[in-house]
Amino acid sequence: MSMKNQKEIGLFLIISTIIILIGLILLDAGPLNSIILAMIFLVFVISLIDNLLGLFLFIILRPCLGLFIHDSLIEIGGLTINTVSLVGGLTLIFSGFVIFKHFERIKKLPLVFFWLLFIAIALIGIPFSIDVSASLKEIIRILSIFSLFGVGFILIKNNKNLSSLIKVVVFSGLIPALVAIFQFFAGINLPSPEEDVANRVFGTFSHPNLLAFYLIVSLSMCCLIFLVSDRKKVSITGFAILSAILALALGLTYTRGAWIGFLIVVLALGLYKYRRFLIVAALVLMVSFFSSGQIQSRIGSFTRIDPYGSIQFRLSLWKDSYTYFQEKPLLGHGTDSAPTLIKSKRPSAGSVHPHNDYIKFALENGLIGLAAYLLLALALLNQLVIFLRNEKRPRMRTTIFLVLALSASLYIVSLGDNMFKNTSLMWSFWTLLGGLMAMQVKKTKAKKV
Repeated sequence: MSMKNQKEIGLFLIISTIIILIGLILLDAGPLNSIILAMIFLVFVISLIDNLLGLFLFIILRPCLGLFIHDSLIEIGGLTINTVSLVGGLTLIFSGFVIFKHFERIKKLPLVFFWLLFIAIALIGIPFSIDVSASLKEIIRILSIFSLFGVGFILIKNNKNLSSLIKVVVFSGLIPALVAIFQFFAGINLPSPEEDVANRVFGTFSHPNLLAFYLIVSLSMCCLIFLVSDRKKVSITGFAILSAILALALGLTYTRGAWIGFLIVVLALGLYKYRRFLIVAALVLMVSFFSSGQIQSRIGSFTRIDPYGSIQFRLSLWKDSYTYFQEKPLLGHGTDSAPTLIKSKRPSAGSVHPHNDYIKFALENGLIGLAAYLLLALALLNQLVIFLRNEKRPRMRTTIFLVLALSASLYIVSLGDNMFKNTSLMWSFWTLLGGLMAMQVKKTKAKKV
């Protein structure tokens, strides 16, 4: 970058900052909200100047703001906007800007047909929805996930970019993990007496489960870096420490589904190639199990029937959800209508989310919606298997295999939790997939030439 360009960018950032500060004063958002707003808008401005850096900043920023999902940030003309919706909207604008500039490239994006089919069915569900407002918000959220998939495909142009993206996903879990560990030692937690757990940390997310499932992605990528990098480099020690921090935070969430999800990834890696890694992981798990009564209690709950436990709650919810599904089996009750539907049917029975992505899509978009989601999932897994078969480079093969194992893991644990509603996770996951697919499409094109 030339000195002239640097000065122009610096001047643009200064002017943008001044405009943002003036806007915040006029909105009277308050000190904390003003700081958050300024940070968000500066990231947005940077993203328009340096697209790749902007993408990385949005990936890091989103998981740090989960606690503000229910807080009103600003009100304009009676419309309430919270931090998360603002970040989502600006990310969508940024993504649209990038896709518009590189529209020809987006046509080469794998899985685009299955994504568009999935989105089309979600759109069809709006007129029939019992909660149109929720449906419209969900469409915007789905579009943000798909657009970041496309942006990852466009902006990741070489292996160095992909390596940087993987590191960004790792570091995006660091702040939530450190906050979670602080919560544990400070006694700031979410009590769960019905599960025989004294406390559960949630970090920067609104619930322990959301943090736990996000950490699966960050921790898996951290393990990838540790396994495929040169052991002699000092940075490897740093990633080993990062792995320990992320793993500790994951453990302190006491989220059994996330433990199972990460265990699937570890087993897959061990059976695939890394036997020593599997042995070390097994030893860590054994020490953790025998040194913590709460971990023993959480795992033991799989084998005992607790009428007030979360497993029994899920079974009861799924049984009831099947009867709701039978009311509108073909097109469902409308996109993202499950919480409204369940709340109306079970007003005092706990969580209103289905805790199963497949039931969610069956309830909301009927058999057609469920089929579209399954087609997208199967198409993704099939595409990764094809990439793995055609890849000869050892490090890239390991990367593809780990992403394949991670994808399978997330779809498996979706049987017991609300994975697709975890926006931070979906952003990082699909951006990674976009970047990985960009490298594979580029390699295929090079072979043809």
